[in-house]
Amino acid sequence: MTGVDHAERTAGRPAVSKLPRPLRPYADIFQVPGSWRFSAAGVIGRMPMSMFGLGTVLLISASTGTYGVAGAVAAAGSLGYAVASPQIARLVDSHGQRRVLLPLLAVFATATAALIVAVQLHLPTWMFFAPGLIAGATMPSLGTMVRARWSALLGGSPRLHTAFSFESVADELCFIVGPAAVTLLATEVFPAAGIGTAALLCIAGTLWFAAERGTEPLLVRGGEPPRSPPLPGGAARPPVPPWAPGVRHKSPAGSSRPLLWSAWRRSTPAGW
Repeated sequence: MTGVDHAERTAGRPAVSKLPRPLRPYADIFQVPGSWRFSAAGVIGRMPMSMFGLGTVLLISASTGTYGVAGAVAAAGSLGYAVASPQIARLVDSHGQRRVLLPLLAVFATATAALIVAVQLHLPTWMFFAPGLIAGATMPSLGTMVRARWSALLGGSPRLHTAFSFESVADELCFIVGPAAVTLLATEVFPAAGIGTAALLCIAGTLWFAAERGTEPLLVRGGEPPRSPPLPGGAARPPVPPWAPGVRHKSPAGSSRPLLWSAWRRSTPAGW
């Protein structure tokens, strides 16, 4: 057990011990200060990954009466996400999560609004592709950033595996709830409600996540190993493992693999 484990487990141990045994490891990881906030924000902010593509199809098909154009625009967004994700990962490695997320979110929100307006005004279908592509390319990928924060907080601790397991469950929850929610909103409320709700969830979750600066991994400078944010009181945390997703690696491709995996998951209906 690391010093971090000992320092952070002491205060919340009695409450955790009252839970059913299978839930204790998951409750234990949330004894880390600030962890539940960035994790909850990450779940909200990445819910649109399972909603945006389907919401685009439902919005455009309701307006144009054709699934061909709707599917093409959704595919353009997925392609933009796959191409842009590795470049965004490098920017996060170089400049930090918050400094990249805020302008990225602004572009995403603007492009999504432009797509909705273009469809609602029945503009020529070719005008749907640019905002659809840009919105897909700039959708924040919070899943890898959440895992990077867990790696910074729990690196060197066996609890890191528990944290990653929890985030995998959260991913699956998004892909179970998201498609059903966006379909219900787009078909029973109005066509733009699905993609609009997805965008609002992304904005709310990303802003909350970016506001949690105390758990953001510190930047890598030069040849220094990745560092973790300090514990309250100045106690040091263990270094971030070099394989942690979303942190800078010697090989630029190292930080791209998790985002490419997320892009592949986004392109599959069930999130397999």
